[in-house]
Amino acid sequence: MVCVTARQPIRESMSRFRRYLVPALLLAPVIFICGKLLLTPQRIDGFDVQLSQRGWPWVFLESADVPQAFKPIDISLFWFWKLAADLAVLAAFIALAAVLVYWHRRRHGGRLQITIRTVLLGTAIAGVGFAWWFHEWRYSQRQEAFFTAFGDMLSPLETAHGPLWLQRLTGNEGIFERVVAVQYFGSKPPTELKEPLLTAIAELPSIRRLSFYWDEAHWEELLQEQDLWLLSGFEELVLKNSTFDDHAISLLKKLPKLRVLDLADCRELWAGQFQQLAELPHLEQITLPATTSPETVAYLKRRIRAVNVAPENPVIEDDVVSPEMNALLWKEFRAAVEQGAPNLKPDVANPQPDSASK
Repeated sequence: MVCVTARQPIRESMSRFRRYLVPALLLAPVIFICGKLLLTPQRIDGFDVQLSQRGWPWVFLESADVPQAFKPIDISLFWFWKLAADLAVLAAFIALAAVLVYWHRRRHGGRLQITIRTVLLGTAIAGVGFAWWFHEWRYSQRQEAFFTAFGDMLSPLETAHGPLWLQRLTGNEGIFERVVAVQYFGSKPPTELKEPLLTAIAELPSIRRLSFYWDEAHWEELLQEQDLWLLSGFEELVLKNSTFDDHAISLLKKLPKLRVLDLADCRELWAGQFQQLAELPHLEQITLPATTSPETVAYLKRRIRAVNVAPENPVIEDDVVSPEMNALLWKEFRAAVEQGAPNLKPDVANPQPDSASK
């Protein structure tokens, strides 16, 4: 005859609790990471648009806010099938982690045992992760020091935030943020800053692009031959609101690192200048104004590896925003312009008709 005491159910409950406590603690970080990947918003600023996206690996919720408009624009798009696909992928990750925990416990008779090989492997992975984190932290410190020292000449214009999953886990701000383009403002750069500035740029390989407004005032002060050292530290050059002449092209030929040239916002370009641009020694990619003739584009494609034509006043880049959101933004912008939106920037407040609306 078996005697069952009052404490036996309690012991059995505690035994089951201890049995499932360790697997639950091991799976909790995986569930937390998957939830953060799914729900953490990624905020992107483009032109007058403040864009927010949620979802990984597919964006299931996209919203845009344009507070500068005459009538504030607030658009949200939701895709149920993308949410279902995200949940399926993340559930597969959680299920895989659960299978690994179950396999480990079955292999060791339900006990939590860690071998020396597992410890060494985990230490190696953690060491690589911390080394990578320390490298990124040191880079962010050098980047911050650079803009502290030269912020009166160069300001951040465009940043990169790493892969999408990393943005979801860490957010846009932090040590993984990289400035890839800077804006120059001011007049003639001081000669005494030549060596420290070029050395600092060389230590920040992510900064490849220089953008500045090239007009008559800067033409005489900045782009003299003795002042080309400022441009020589960059591989990509973006010229905005600029006029071009033969002297400008002769100076560009003396930039040894220039591989990418963006002339999308330049004015008064003529056929003879395009022929001279094709002779730039190291040029690999060029972006032309939207008004460039097809004959000129075809000619340059035979001489330069990559030739792009700028779209007609995009609201935000197509690789950042979905086509559905871009179409809705254009529709709302046109409606706001018709109502007299006074605070929109000129390039957005006066959009050119795109191919779909012609």
